[in-house]
Formats: sequence, structure tokens, C-alpha cells
Amino acid sequence: MEYPSRQELPLVKISKPLCVLAFLFVFGTVLWCIIFANSERTKFSAAQEIANLSAYQDRAQAIKVPASFDGRAGEAEIFYTTLPDYITPDSTLMLQSGYCSTEVYAGDELLGSYGTKLPLPFGEMIGNIRVLVRIPAKYAGKQLTIHYTPYYGTKTDYPVISYAAIGTLQLYVLLLNMPRVVICLILLTMALAAFCMSIFEFFGGSKEIMKMLLFFILFVLCVLTWIICSSDLPQFFTSNNETVSLMSFLALSILPIPFSGFCALILQKGKTAFAINSRLGWFLPVTVSLCFVTDLCDPYYLLIPTHLYIAFTLLLAIACALRQWREDKGVAILAASLILLFLFALIGLILFYISKTGGYDALFFGAGLALFILMLFALILNRQMGYYEQKKAAEIYKEMAYHDFLTQIPNRTAFESRVEELLADDTEHAVTLFVLDLNDLKKINDHYGHQDGDTAITAVANCLKKTFEDKGDYFRVGGDEFTAIVLDHAAEPDSCIGDFRKYVEEYNKTAEHEIRVAIGHAEGEQLSDRSSFRILFANADQEMYRDKVRLKDMM
Repeated sequence: MEYPSRQELPLVKISKPLCVLAFLFVFGTVLWCIIFANSERTKFSAAQEIANLSAYQDRAQAIKVPASFDGRAGEAEIFYTTLPDYITPDSTLMLQSGYCSTEVYAGDELLGSYGTKLPLPFGEMIGNIRVLVRIPAKYAGKQLTIHYTPYYGTKTDYPVISYAAIGTLQLYVLLLNMPRVVICLILLTMALAAFCMSIFEFFGGSKEIMKMLLFFILFVLCVLTWIICSSDLPQFFTSNNETVSLMSFLALSILPIPFSGFCALILQKGKTAFAINSRLGWFLPVTVSLCFVTDLCDPYYLLIPTHLYIAFTLLLAIACALRQWREDKGVAILAASLILLFLFALIGLILFYISKTGGYDALFFGAGLALFILMLFALILNRQMGYYEQKKAAEIYKEMAYHDFLTQIPNRTAFESRVEELLADDTEHAVTLFVLDLNDLKKINDHYGHQDGDTAITAVANCLKKTFEDKGDYFRVGGDEFTAIVLDHAAEPDSCIGDFRKYVEEYNKTAEHEIRVAIGHAEGEQLSDRSSFRILFANADQEMYRDKVRLKDMM
């Protein structure tokens, strides 16, 4: 299956270079942030000088705070909490930033902060991360003041504040993210399997399935990027949380693009709509990047159009799949998986707008995407198996069309096809054509039966195969007629005729009924057209008839 032609869809023709430019711009934005970010030390390993990594049996002690508050951009919300009476030397406070700048005070002394200075070269993007604050032992039993200043005017979820050794907190966060780790490992395994399959298809399989696999891989990579960047996992490796957050928003906005390309290959109905949707989809990540670079607005404010674009793409796919699910088993699998994903996405969306910083939406939608991708992978395997079953059937039909059923050597159709190849070949070839005829086949059939006649025909074919299998091509072109072609003097005609007669004599020594085969040949320097071939064939045929007469005279 291919996208509609350029005449049918001018937008596709125009948009391909624009899509490349869009990708380069989005990629350049992320790269710029990675290179020029001036991030605070917020990754977990940054506090390891006070961590006792062997203290995994300790439990993180939860400090309860209000569950949520209505944040106003730039206005600080203040929370209070009291530390335990005893603090170990490696004690650390962990709390979720919730897209807010965060400051932790003990009295008038600032113990730690995050996001008070914007680290990226443009925009006001800060990550929703776990802020780590080292607590010296002298502050045991003291009251802490926590200042949250939202960057966005939205309801902010404030999760549990945890207090423990840094090693315990690391393990706690890792266990919380274990479902994401498992999902990512499954998706990565499928992406690697799809990559290996695409290489196989590239070197000898279906180009359509290869394209399908490539779109699948791109879709899985976008999902992986979004799941990882919207989790706590990057904080184990980097302090550049702002760029990680930006990548999360961009990956989510790009998701429908490879998915639309995949659907355009699977669904016959809606092919043009998906081709347009996949190209127009680049408008969203470009807008996200452009608004961010120019400080017009942050990606956070473009979540609603992102969610609408994803919903539109899903509904379009569901509508097209339901129109043809009865016609194709693979489309039925796609329709079921799309409905399942839509339900997960709907629940995830509801969770997001109820609790924007809780992370439950990402976990739920990520699980739905993982199940969806598993079903897509099953769909690709179904298509691949169907393709190779059809290919095998086509090879069998071709074998039947080009091979004689009785003798299992190429038939008249194969002979004519070989002649056409030689006529179409611009390379000059010296051609030697042999024409053979089994004498008295009718007499054998009449006196001994058709089974003995078939045995005689098969014997001639076997002798022909032994003679020419390493010298040229051989064919059964009629009931008792055979031909052979030798190119560029690969063997001397007399030598070939001598070998053939030797094999016939060997057969006759043990055969119940002897066979006699007339053989003639003709040589030509070049087959330029059909008339030259007809002349060559007529000359070989005349030579064969002279040999037939000679054999009858000998009897």
C-alpha cells in the first residue's frame, strides 16, 4: 500500500520537505536547551555525600501536608511542617515541586531551593521533580517553612513529603516507578525486535511491512520518551529537569504523527486523511517549540490543543477501522486496540485535569499505550505472516505455471519466457538451441499403457537434466518434445549430444522398454528479434527430423 499519488494529494508533495524542517527545528530546540541549560543540582546522586546507601531497610517517614491548593502564577503558597526530634547525619527531605519554584527554610535560614532562577536560555519551563534538601542534625525538632511559587495559574497537587536517608529515598522512588520501568523494558524489547524485522524486510521482504515497522518504531520511541520524561527516572541521571520536561511535552505532541503514518498503511479507508493528518501534525510541535523559544508561552499552556489533536487522531482511526473491520482480520485487531486505548486515554485525561501534578494520568495512559503497542505488534506479525503465506503460495503457483508436473523440469511457458529474456537482453550471446523428440511415444502408450509412456517421458527428462543442468537450460515443450539452450559456447554441441546418448543407453540397459530420442541443434550468434529465433528453431527442428529418419532406418 502506498500513499495517494502526488496528483491526487498535492499537499503531501509540498509538505515532505516542510516536515523535515519541522523535525530539525524541534530537535534543535531541545539540543539548544541541553547545551546551554544552567541547571541546579537536583539529581539523586548529587546528595550522595550524605547518603548511607546500605540503609535500605529504613522506611521513609511521611509528613502530611494539604493535598492540593489553587495556585496563582507568581504568588507564593506557604506550608509548615515539623522535623522529628532525632535526625541522622544523612537525613534528607524529599518533596514534589509541582511546577513551582520551591524554597525550604528553617527559621530565616534557607536550607534548599529549586526553580528560583530559570535555568534554560528561554521560556519559564521548570520540571515537576522531587526536590532533595539535606537536613543537618541541629535542626531536629525544628519547624520548617516551605514556600511554593507556581509558574502557572493552575490547581497544584501537593503529594507526601518524605524524610529519610538519601539511599532509602532512592529506593522508594525507584519502587514507585517500577511499573514504568517494566513498561519501558517491554516497549524497548518490541522496538528492538521491530528494528531487526525491518532490516530483514529491507533486504528481501515486503517494503510495505518495512515502512509499517519503521512507523511502529518511531511511535514506540515517542511513547518511551514521553513515559520516561514524565517520570522520576531521569532524575537518577541528570539535573537538567527542565529540558527533560520540555522533551516530555514535545514527545506527547509528536505521538500522533508516526501513528497516522502507520494507520495510512493499514487502513484503506481514510488513507488520504491520515496522510494529511501526519503532515499537518508537525504544526503542533513546531508551535510548541516556537512559542517556547520566543517566550510567548510554555508548552504547559499548549496541552489542551495537544490533547485535542491526540483525541482527533484516535477518533479518526476508530472511525476508519470500524468501517472496514469485517473485511480484514488485522483491521479488527486495530479497531479493538484503538477502542481500548481511547478508554485509557479518556480516563488518563480525566485524572490529569483532576490532579495535574500527581502523575497518575501518565501512568494510566502509559499502561494503555503499552497494551496498545503490544496489540499493534501482534497486528504487524499478523500482516507479516499473511504476506509470507501469500508469497509462498505465489511461489507455488509460479512453480506450477513454469514447471512440468510429470517430469518436474521447466515447461513450455518457462521456455517462452527464457526466449523473451534473451530477445530483450542487449548483451550479445552466441546461442545453441537443441530440439529433441521421443520416438514412438504413441506406440508405447497403445501397446503398454500410458503409465509406461509417462515412464519413457520421465526418462528422457532425466537424461536431458543430466546433460544440460551445468551447461544451460532445458525444457519439456510438448507431449514428446524437449528443448535445451546453451549460451556462449558453454559446451560443444557434439559433446552435449554424445553425453545425452550415453545417458539414454545407460537407461536402456535396465529399462523394460527402450527409448529412442531424435536430437537436432542449430547455432546462432545473436537473437536480435523473433524472426531470428524462428529461423534458429526451424534449423534445429529440421536437424532433429533428419536424426528421427536416421533412427527409424536403423531399426
